[in-house]
Amino acid sequence: MRIFASLALALLFITCAISAAAAEHLVPQKTFDAIATEYSGEGAQEYDRHIIQYHRIQGSPMMAEVAEKVVLAKLKGWGIESKLEQFPSDGRTRYETNISPMGWDMRGGELWVVSVAGDPKFAPFRLCRYSDVPMCVSTYSKGGDWTGELVDVGAGTKDKDYDGKDVRGKVALAYGYAGNVVREAAVKRGAIGVVIYPAADDRTDHPDMVRYNGIWPRAEELDKTAGGFQISANQYATVRDLMRKGPVRVHGKIDATLGPGQLTLVHAWIRGTQSPQQEVLITGHLDHPKWSANDNASGSAAMLEMARTLNALIASGKLPPPLMTIHFMWVPEYFGSEAYVTKHPEARTCNAVWNAPRTSSSASQPGACITVNLNLDMVG
Repeated sequence: MRIFASLALALLFITCAISAAAAEHLVPQKTFDAIATEYSGEGAQEYDRHIIQYHRIQGSPMMAEVAEKVVLAKLKGWGIESKLEQFPSDGRTRYETNISPMGWDMRGGELWVVSVAGDPKFAPFRLCRYSDVPMCVSTYSKGGDWTGELVDVGAGTKDKDYDGKDVRGKVALAYGYAGNVVREAAVKRGAIGVVIYPAADDRTDHPDMVRYNGIWPRAEELDKTAGGFQISANQYATVRDLMRKGPVRVHGKIDATLGPGQLTLVHAWIRGTQSPQQEVLITGHLDHPKWSANDNASGSAAMLEMARTLNALIASGKLPPPLMTIHFMWVPEYFGSEAYVTKHPEARTCNAVWNAPRTSSSASQPGACITVNLNLDMVG
């Protein structure tokens, strides 16, 4: 299928760059034909369908589940050397330049408009239900059950947005990014929750769109952080009209647990025959909210088909094994790859040796090191 066509080209490049003999063209016709025949865009799309059934948030049991039950299970079923690896994800541990997110176990949530002052005939209605639209609950929301008056604070990300407005014990209604709004409204000013709507100029041709937002609390903010919801532009217009009649109260309920968790990575290897300690690393982030079929279920699914194709062609003798090891790695975006190179310093040694003066010992590498990394993100 067209959405995976470019992946076949990437697969051709990797295979020929590390294992094919010199030829008139970069990709010998025999190699091209073997991969084109074996690689299945339809198969990759089917893996995509399996992945998007999960709400795949970094540091969550939901991501660990799709890593094990979909990605690792398929790799094991094809007989490919593979395993899971986990690293602490607790809002405190630093990997390279980033602090890991909190672990987040999300089970359910709803947001209701429950009353409008001065309107005795008002009938409560639901704005959001997690089971219908998982993205309507801000990622890394703190669990809780709260009812309070909405206060529109504009962007809600700067001190001036709160001039003359008291949000303590109330719910901040804002169009800024949820994490920034929560820090200003809840952590600094005592709001009990936030509701995020799109800015006036944000993709006006999609008035029913519910945006992805995250709160990303640090461990030291756990006591003061709050939960949040996203609503669409049309929903905001409805709420804004109600607020013109009088104070509006909303009820939010989020069934979730914030606390120490694990970043889950999936590894797969096709071992090299000449320099197995040198790796061509192929990465893609497995996380993102349900459905997110392109970002990045598409890259993750294409990697599965790449691994299957190479393994099948090598096993059948249609392609020779690679000279260097091909290492596939499905990661939580940013944090997974940073955790890997932090905890595996040997991964950095290839470039150090390549850039050093050549000696008789330069070809000897300690452990597995990365020679090049191809990252597949949103290939659909």
